Amino acid sequence: MDTLMLSYSDARRLVDMVGMDVIMRTCIDRLRRGLSEVARDGWRNCPPRNGFVHDYRVGGGVIENMPYLEVNRGMTLKTISYKPNNNAEHRLPTVVGAICRYSDSSGELLAICDATVPTAIRTGAATAVASSILARPDSQTAAIVGAGLQAVTQIHALSVAFPLDRIQVYDIDRRCAESLADRCNFTSARFEVFDDPHGVVNGADILVTATSVRPGAGPVVKDERLAPHLHINSIGSDEPGKTELPLSVLNRAYICVDHMEQALNEGECQVLERDEIDVTLQDLVGVASSTGEPLPQVHDLTVFDSTGFAFEDHVALDVFLDFAAEAGIGDKFSILDGPVALHSPYLASAAK
Repeated sequence: MDTLMLSYSDARRLVDMVGMDVIMRTCIDRLRRGLSEVARDGWRNCPPRNGFVHDYRVGGGVIENMPYLEVNRGMTLKTISYKPNNNAEHRLPTVVGAICRYSDSSGELLAICDATVPTAIRTGAATAVASSILARPDSQTAAIVGAGLQAVTQIHALSVAFPLDRIQVYDIDRRCAESLADRCNFTSARFEVFDDPHGVVNGADILVTATSVRPGAGPVVKDERLAPHLHINSIGSDEPGKTELPLSVLNRAYICVDHMEQALNEGECQVLERDEIDVTLQDLVGVASSTGEPLPQVHDLTVFDSTGFAFEDHVALDVFLDFAAEAGIGDKFSILDGPVALHSPYLASAAK
């Protein structure tokens, strides 16, 4: 069987052909529907990611694998790395990797896709799903701390879900913050760059923290000037010791996590106990789907601890594979190019 390969350029071309809004909306809709089904049928086959953490004295970062199995269909396995110095040292995104799809019945490699674009889009989609339930439906002002690659898809997803007219931005690199408006030319919202991460939250309905803060160097915002109804999406906490929010914010907020074990180990909630977490994303989606009404939490301080988990990658890869099949994008190759020697790895004649 042939394996489909989608390169980074293929994924970018697919977004251009299909349209970024179509890709994002499809990912949001499928993720929400999938989480609703998980809430109804029970959660399984999505263990926490694991891998290797590098000492920050030699550059820092992580390399991890993230598996999800859909029984009788296929397993998605993403190998992903976070390298905080990639921009400066290698001219690469800080997050790079690949997503593979294997047949559940035969174990064959069905597809491999560069992870850069799907990961950014699915992370934005998860933010949109959580925010659409926990933030006020009429939210118009979003603040973002950290204006890198992830900031673009975060703003894109939120602009799809909310009538945003104002984006407040802070980044330790002011030039990066100032360039965000040009990189987000898909929205008509007004952008304002702030000189500190604490003033940027003033008046915000929704806050996204998407930083590369080092372990032990957080938080990146203070528990000041936060609107009573503020919804926070924390997406930068992805290894032990790395947090973006003050403990006082977590202690008084309604907290939703995407993956309980990951959140407790490496997410924003690593400073909390399990019983201090209010709900998982799949259960939150299940409740929202069953009621059909805004939840009372939209009037309160809420936090979505978004560590990023493999079910999101499974959904995103499905979206890209489906659109790639329609558009005829991608290259096919055979990694198991026969004849296959069933009884010896050395003799081709053993395949007979």
